[in-house]
Amino acid sequence: MSAKSLRIIITVSVLSSLLSLGESNPTSWRQTASKYTSKSPPFSVPAPASPTLAPAAAPASPLLLLNGALNGNDNGPNANGNGNDNGNQNSGVGNGNINGNDNQGDGNGNINGNENEGSGNGNVNGNGNGEDANSNGQVNGNNNIGNENGNTNGNVNGPDSVGNGLNNGNSNIGDKNGNQNGNGNIGGQNGVSNGNQNTGDENGNQNGNTNDGNQNGLGNGNFNGDSKNGNLNGNGNGGDANGIDNGNANEGNNNGNNNGNINNGDGNGEGNGNNNDSDGNGNGNGNGNTGSGNGSGNGSENKQGAGGSGNNNGNGNIGDNNGSFNGVDSSLPGSGNGNGNGNIGSNNGNNNQGSGNGNGNYGDGHGNNQTGNGIGNGQGWTAFDWKVAKDALGVGAGP
Repeated sequence: MSAKSLRIIITVSVLSSLLSLGESNPTSWRQTASKYTSKSPPFSVPAPASPTLAPAAAPASPLLLLNGALNGNDNGPNANGNGNDNGNQNSGVGNGNINGNDNQGDGNGNINGNENEGSGNGNVNGNGNGEDANSNGQVNGNNNIGNENGNTNGNVNGPDSVGNGLNNGNSNIGDKNGNQNGNGNIGGQNGVSNGNQNTGDENGNQNGNTNDGNQNGLGNGNFNGDSKNGNLNGNGNGGDANGIDNGNANEGNNNGNNNGNINNGDGNGEGNGNNNDSDGNGNGNGNGNTGSGNGSGNGSENKQGAGGSGNNNGNGNIGDNNGSFNGVDSSLPGSGNGNGNGNIGSNNGNNNQGSGNGNGNYGDGHGNNQTGNGIGNGQGWTAFDWKVAKDALGVGAGP
């Protein structure tokens, strides 16, 4: 097993505390994380075990009632343009603090926590990034009427990582949107444009963290009228472009969460849980794949009364394009769940209104376009195939 693959596996155990990172031998650029996460408040939302976010702790010191404090300090000798334009023109308190500190690169932690009517926006962004890590943690937590938006984005990213944790938690009427995005990455452009323009609460949090790849966790949890949409997407990936465009433009709750995580391939867990008028759609898709294009386009455009659709599709595949476009525009609740998982092959478990189709196949093209349940599973196996798979994966007795 490669060192890169091992790191992806390790990530599973640390997603519940994204910024503590818990490594046995942390490098110096990650040790700085404790400065911004070990203290109980003010504005970082504790990482939950599920898409339901824990409530933020209350401020603990008078500093947290200020605007624009502790920005742009202790940056490296050749690090320029960090911690500027934070905490301006707010009518609320506790905006735009602790941005752009302890960086070795340029342009981190700028334009956070400005022009807010609410409080606790745009704090702890763009800190502790490695050598030549530029433009992280910018444009977060601005123009909010609500509280505690756009905090803890773009921190503690590795050397040469560029553009993580940008444009999160802006222009929200609701609270606790766009927090904890784009932290702890080796790759670039992770955790961008999450949790913006929501009238509901707790949308677009914890996306695009701890990735070795690029452009993971983008465009989640925006334009929602309700709450808890577009969280926990695009984390812990070795590949690129996972966990994109989930949990947007919903009038229901709990849509588009926990998609596109811990993949070694590209383009998994995209476009789930969007444009729903019901609850609980498009969750848990496109995770843990060694392949590309799995678990995308599930659980969208479902009307009232058709909730709980398009969940848990396209996970754990060695192959491409499994478990996509299930439970879309459903007329019945609980449609299109559990399709296209655990395949050694491609194009299984797609376009279903039924559930439990196209799983555990050794080969391609099983369990598609079904309105019934439990169709096209466990196909294509021989005793020799299973022996090969068992030796490769270390799994138990096969079909």
